[in-house]
Amino acid sequence: MKRHIIATNSLMILTLLAGAVTLSLAIWVSSAWALAVALMLIIIVVVASAGKAVRMVAKQQDNLYAQTEALMQLNQALNPRSLLPSMRGYAGSPDFLVWLYREIKQRKPKVIVEASSGVSTLVCGYALEQLGEGRVVSLEHHEFFAGISRNNVEQHQLQAIVNVCHAPLKEHTIEGASWQWYDFDIADLPEQIDMLVIDGPPRRTQSLARYPALPLLKSRLAKNAVIFIDDAARADEKAMVKRWKQEFPNLEISQLPAEKGLTVIRLAE
Repeated sequence: MKRHIIATNSLMILTLLAGAVTLSLAIWVSSAWALAVALMLIIIVVVASAGKAVRMVAKQQDNLYAQTEALMQLNQALNPRSLLPSMRGYAGSPDFLVWLYREIKQRKPKVIVEASSGVSTLVCGYALEQLGEGRVVSLEHHEFFAGISRNNVEQHQLQAIVNVCHAPLKEHTIEGASWQWYDFDIADLPEQIDMLVIDGPPRRTQSLARYPALPLLKSRLAKNAVIFIDDAARADEKAMVKRWKQEFPNLEISQLPAEKGLTVIRLAE
């Protein structure tokens, strides 16, 4: 998509420049034909730019409506005891969180492990509370954000279900290569994980920053475990899923519509 936009913008700029050059020449040589060509090129660029702007605004409006609708659904489903945190920027988008909630209610996981914490932590906690059993362990590498997540969990009275663990990034060795990922030994993770939600660590950590999740936790995943991957539209996440598929052929991979992309992986029995 980005390449298409860049290519389109480049073509429009070149056309505009050609029109400007032709217009200058037309004025210089007083040529009516050259003037007509220049004006035509400029009109083409203006019309194309206007059309593109209209399409971009329409797309943004559609997404705004979709996120607002998902937020309303989420609040109605959770009936939270306090206001939910912001769902913009790095936080999970409302549409992603609605899919997450539905999956939990349908599959009824006993143990959910999150790579990173945030609004999704509260969604997981409320969903399991409604089911009447289960627990959430959220790994957060930054102590400051771990503290914010713990405060949110307390505010929503989900301490009995949710454990936000400050798990700094440390070096792990996977197939002879060094990777930075959460120090999950600190969290004392359960031996069996039914659901894995991946929204960290940050992309700036390293190339394919979230890749270690599956190699490191594969032995703990239940036979019918499901993996939710946020930001799945990004190049790194796409490359990560492709690599996982090569290394673990028994993965069933599907895509769900979400603002930032959502990939769902199920372990085939």
